[in-house]
Amino acid sequence: MIKLFLITVLSVLFLVAACGGEEPSGKTSVPVAEGEPADAEAHLEAGAELAGQGLFEEAIAEYSDAIRLNPQFITAFSNRGLAFDALGKYPQAIEDFDEAIRLDPEYALAFSNRGNSYSGQGEYRRAIEDYNEAIRLVPRYSVALYNRGIAFHNLEQHQLAIEDYDAVIQRLPDYADAYNNRGASYRDLGQIEQAVWEYGEAIRIDPFYALPYANRALAYTLLGQDVEAGQDVETAVGLGSDQRFLEEAIEEIKKHR
Repeated sequence: MIKLFLITVLSVLFLVAACGGEEPSGKTSVPVAEGEPADAEAHLEAGAELAGQGLFEEAIAEYSDAIRLNPQFITAFSNRGLAFDALGKYPQAIEDFDEAIRLDPEYALAFSNRGNSYSGQGEYRRAIEDYNEAIRLVPRYSVALYNRGIAFHNLEQHQLAIEDYDAVIQRLPDYADAYNNRGASYRDLGQIEQAVWEYGEAIRIDPFYALPYANRALAYTLLGQDVEAGQDVETAVGLGSDQRFLEEAIEEIKKHR
C-alpha cells in the first residue's frame, strides 16, 4: 500500500488558531494554603516562553518548579505534558494529563491533548476515547474532532474519519489540512475522483501547501492521468516534497495499475 501524505496528529502548546470555533479555555492554578502561587505563575510564564522557542527540556524544568510551588497548578501539569509530548516522551506526557484531569475532570483540553499522546504512541482506540470525552465536554471542539479523524484514519475507519473532517470543515471552511486528510480517506475508500477534488480544495485555499499536490499526484496516477500527475509532482517538489520518494511511489502505482 502506498504511503499517504497525512499530516501528523497535532501536538499544540496552545490551541491552534486556525482551528477556532467553540474551544476550551486554559485553566488557572488552584490556590493552596502554602506555597508561592505568584512565583509559580512566573515559572509557568517562563516555561511557556521557552516552549515557544522549542526549548522543551528547559520548559519542563520551569513547569516542574511551578508544580513544586503549587502542587495543584493545573496549567503547569497540562503545559508540562505538552512539552513531554513534543519530545516524544508520551508516557510522561500522559501522566501529566492524568493529573490535570484528576484536578479537573471537566478539563476538555487535557483530554484532547492526552488523546494526542496516546495517538503518538499508536494507541488510537484510547486516543479516540479521550477525544470523545473532550467533544462531549465541548461539542464544537474542532481540534479534537480533527485529531479524532486522524485516529479513525489510522484505524482504517475511513467513513468515520470523513464524518469528523466534515464537521470540522462545516465550522472552518478554509481549513486546508482537513480537506487534505479527507482526501486521503476518500482515496483509501477507492473514491479517487472525490479525493482529487478534496486535494484541489486544499490547494485552492493554500496554493503553497505541498502535501495536497503530492497526494493529488498519486491520485492522478491511480486514474491514469499521468500528465496531470507530473505537473503536481513538479509543484510539490518545488514546495519542498521529496522528489525521489514521490517518483518511486508513482512508479509503484503504475506497476499495479
